[in-house]
Amino acid sequence: MNQTTVCWNGEDGLKWKAELGILEKKPCIFTLAYEKNHQWVVLAEKLIPQFKVVTGKRTVHNPQREKPMDSHEKPDYQWDTYSDDPFGKKDVNEAIQEWNTEHFEVKSSEKHTTVSFDGLTLGPFTGGCDFNFFDGTNLIRMEAVAFTEEDGVAYLYHAGMDGFEIGKLYYVSPKRREVYENPGFHTNSGPDQDRERVYTRGRVLTLGLKNGAAAVFPSPHRFFWGGQTENIVGNNYYIRKAGKDTMEIGIRHNKSPEHFNVRWPGYNAKPGTIQRMSVFFMPSADSIYVTMARVMRYTNFDHLRDLLGYKRLGAHMHVAAQAAWIRDPRKQRPWEMLIRELGMDIFAPCDFWAEGRCEDNREGRKADLERYQAMAKCCSTPDFLVVPAEELADRTGKKVLIRFHCMLFPSKPLLYSRWRDEDQEFAEKLPDGRIYYHLKSSEDFVEMCRRENCFILMPHPDTKANDGLPYDCRDESWFKDERWFGIGCRMLPADNSVPTMISGRIERVWNDINNWSSRPRYIISELDTYTKVDESEEDWEMYPMTNCTYVQLEKLPGPDNWEELTDALREGRHFYSTGEILLESCQMEDGSCNATFSWTYPLAFVQLVYSDGVNVRTVDILREDTLPYGKETIYIEFPSKMKWARVLATDIAGNSVFGMPVFI
Repeated sequence: MNQTTVCWNGEDGLKWKAELGILEKKPCIFTLAYEKNHQWVVLAEKLIPQFKVVTGKRTVHNPQREKPMDSHEKPDYQWDTYSDDPFGKKDVNEAIQEWNTEHFEVKSSEKHTTVSFDGLTLGPFTGGCDFNFFDGTNLIRMEAVAFTEEDGVAYLYHAGMDGFEIGKLYYVSPKRREVYENPGFHTNSGPDQDRERVYTRGRVLTLGLKNGAAAVFPSPHRFFWGGQTENIVGNNYYIRKAGKDTMEIGIRHNKSPEHFNVRWPGYNAKPGTIQRMSVFFMPSADSIYVTMARVMRYTNFDHLRDLLGYKRLGAHMHVAAQAAWIRDPRKQRPWEMLIRELGMDIFAPCDFWAEGRCEDNREGRKADLERYQAMAKCCSTPDFLVVPAEELADRTGKKVLIRFHCMLFPSKPLLYSRWRDEDQEFAEKLPDGRIYYHLKSSEDFVEMCRRENCFILMPHPDTKANDGLPYDCRDESWFKDERWFGIGCRMLPADNSVPTMISGRIERVWNDINNWSSRPRYIISELDTYTKVDESEEDWEMYPMTNCTYVQLEKLPGPDNWEELTDALREGRHFYSTGEILLESCQMEDGSCNATFSWTYPLAFVQLVYSDGVNVRTVDILREDTLPYGKETIYIEFPSKMKWARVLATDIAGNSVFGMPVFI
């Protein structure tokens, strides 16, 4: 068999077909066409997949870990590092694809067809290339499917297809201007000497063709990882060379953030793991404008979807909120505009510890906190609440309340210092009736939270500044207290071999702390990014890094007391989502679960995770039969008499939703 034909129904109401096979030992889409007026109209011919990797080496040991690893500790600590900088070292290599394709195979289910080719060599990786077609959509997912046996490989990748006719490029610029331009010729200059970088808002590059258009774009979230800025750094590219009547379009990673001095961790490639370096294409019989709109609809135009009875919470961003407010309290802050654009109803910045007088336990600290809280109240409106949370960390090594980075999520404006002198009381009553807490220990910290209905959580557990934690503190009293909420959640590290957004470090820690605990421990979404101060910046795009906590609230609390919010979070009335999949309801009982999901991208699978308190198991349900923009209640059975269970779902782009654990 030299060729195969895949036919499917597009979301545009047209029938599509792709004729695939091998051309000069390369995978090839010989013809991509749609049926109109009972005739096949060719959109593109002889499309060849293109890949590039940039590889570096992980450190053998996490430099932020305070103590050497014990012999019984997992070697995965190497892979969970944050301060590692694999692309800032000398041993960085780049490689493009080499093809020696001889075979392909076709696998089909009700609504999903995969054509898999062999013969790919990509730097240290070997494997093949998959083309995935999804009935009811115009989406084509192409991905390098490859592994390496080298140890310590971190990587970035570029992915695209060559062979498109030369047409005009359409995209939205970082400054939110529509651009419609002819592609220039390759210049052999700049950091990417083999391709022209395109700075696009929305991550979509659309190419106008004679019989329609084709858009190229990455997964909305999994193409981006746990960096600390959301600057647009040119994640699309094209190649047009003189004397050639076709061109290439694709997506690319940047080796550096360009705007802020942070390290780019990249993806982990553990030896033997199957890495999927994916890119999406959307062929279209329509105009470039309709094509782009169809792509952006999958992310609700980069706006978190509404859900009746829920409010959307974003937490843990270092936005120098005070600094911008002090500059001009009347002006809208840049972070405020960005958060509102995303659709957040509640925002909890956590940057105060880095800019306030933390070493003061009297008037200086009090004045800083009052100013921070005034800023939060000033920014709050009837439809938008700013919670003045704080990430506490010991920057001097002298005054430690709880020995890790922790986030205090208050229920109301609070005054508290980081230690107390002999002449100070734990709870100092001020002349105006307010309480100024002077904390001396973890016991004091927990007691304040108990009195004021607050809670504590651990951001970035077992990585970054919390490496080795919570494992090293699981026996401490504050850890066992009901006021310890759980952990923050973000995709760090990134790994294209795992099935969900939190597989690996987060899932391991989350499962462990619930196995240890007598009550549920939850996760809260965290962004943990920096800057957003300079009003002149116009190239921020937060959606790819965004995850959200949907909290069950009928109405938004006011800016002086938001205990309804903290109660809902502490009671587990919330779920985690990237925005594309929502968990609209969930009834968990002993041995069964009814969960209602809604989604934009078609679902890939649903999973129920359960544990007897020691052993964690899953019930996996493949959902390759779903159409886009669906909603369904799914019934799942699991063994009875378990300690806890939770449910999740992931779509074909790797976006995820997670329900909170229920203790049975």
